Amino acid sequence: MKLRVSAIAALFIMLASVCFAQPDDLYVSISLVVAEHSRDSHSTKTSFVITGHKVSYDETYSGYRSSSRLPVHKEYVLTDQEIGELKDMIQQRDLLRSRSFVIATPDVPYTTYELNEDIKWRGKRGLIKVFGSQKSLAEAETKNRRVYEDANALLEYVRDRVRMKGEAQ
Repeated sequence: MKLRVSAIAALFIMLASVCFAQPDDLYVSISLVVAEHSRDSHSTKTSFVITGHKVSYDETYSGYRSSSRLPVHKEYVLTDQEIGELKDMIQQRDLLRSRSFVIATPDVPYTTYELNEDIKWRGKRGLIKVFGSQKSLAEAETKNRRVYEDANALLEYVRDRVRMKGEAQ
């Protein structure tokens, strides 16, 4: 009986924490797959997940010679200043507005860039998808390239913070 009561109490605590989560809680999920399509095709998937101040970083490899590269998993804590800068970037670049930019890929060989971002903050959610060959994305018209540049800026900011924290250890 005591076990059942404590299990029910634990369930209520978990439900309360989910229901009463602060609307200011930040969640960012970034996934980047860079894949070379050629005779020796291979790809690298990099992902970052930020929940609160914690950032989780993973990198995996597939295809040609992937067995020689071990997967990477790291976790770090972002400072209040870094979270503030991240929130400023989300606002300035309007990353809570869902949008996509997809360009058809050319004939082989080529390298694709697939970037997906899911951002939740202040009760809003933005989904961003960018896909195309790296060359096509870089050469796209300025008005279309804006989605790519905004999404890539967020990726680079998070990647730089993780890189700096990894070097500091």
